[in-house]
Amino acid sequence: MTDYRLAKDGDSREIRCWHLFVQSQFPSYETFWIRDVVPLTNRPTDFHFKTDQELLKIGKTHNDICIAQLHYSILVHLERAYEMLSIPLEKFAVDYLAWGLTSIVAAQDIAFELLQRNKSKKEYDPWLPLQEKKGDPKGSREAKREWQKRNGRPLQHLRDYRNDLVHGRALPTMMTGFVSVPNIGRQRDYFNWRLITDPVNNPGYKETDYVPARQILEHAWKETVDYFETSWQTHLRVGAPKIRSQTTAHSTSVGPQQSAGSSGLTAPAGSPVIAVRIVAATSTFPSYDENVKRGLIYPFMPGSASMSGPKSASKDSKR
Repeated sequence: MTDYRLAKDGDSREIRCWHLFVQSQFPSYETFWIRDVVPLTNRPTDFHFKTDQELLKIGKTHNDICIAQLHYSILVHLERAYEMLSIPLEKFAVDYLAWGLTSIVAAQDIAFELLQRNKSKKEYDPWLPLQEKKGDPKGSREAKREWQKRNGRPLQHLRDYRNDLVHGRALPTMMTGFVSVPNIGRQRDYFNWRLITDPVNNPGYKETDYVPARQILEHAWKETVDYFETSWQTHLRVGAPKIRSQTTAHSTSVGPQQSAGSSGLTAPAGSPVIAVRIVAATSTFPSYDENVKRGLIYPFMPGSASMSGPKSASKDSKR
């Protein structure tokens, strides 16, 4: 069983994501996959799941299949977010931030559910999305909320930012050679756009409150994946895999504020130069074009709400 490896025995998405980020940032994904997912499949014949009768012979149930499916679904959403991170800073629009954060929060939702289901396998129905009424079996929603409740609502500040961005009014943006937005935890201070458009009569703008939109997604990615890696080691008891990574950093000096990003607003006159330090703590994010050339991500049209997926997506989605 331990001879299986994600890089050679996974499906096309798993192999691709192994090279993109799993190996360097989320290696416990593979460790759990080898121990808990591979035995549920028909490998080496194919990677689909065993029948109920075959599962019974190895002491597994529908609950184990559910957890394996959740595990794979996390990878699906992380890959979507990672594609956004390959977009260059100067081309990174607020739309990309919204799509990326939505994918990251979706991965968090599924991770919380997986961790709680793994802790109390018999408490939640493997196929129910939610409990219809009191006394009925509990489902996915109850598992997710229980994990959040008992663990101090992890990553909530990221979830709040995403909710404000997606479900609330548009955030005022500024162009400084790239799109800048309010930092995490500061977004609600700028619900009044006039702090940006008319700062003389509406004081409160601080240059340190604004950061590149791409940096928000980089931070959300790192904090989320770090949480997953730690949780897989601690709560799924996969141990601590050897992580091969490098720390890199680069600085970007930004010129005077110019006019308006996607909101059509204008930055405060005479705003000082902003110096931004962007740090990728576990790995660099290769450019979009570089990953396309390597065959690791698939081309999409900038500004489109959808990306073309792998040609084998329909086959992979069944596992």
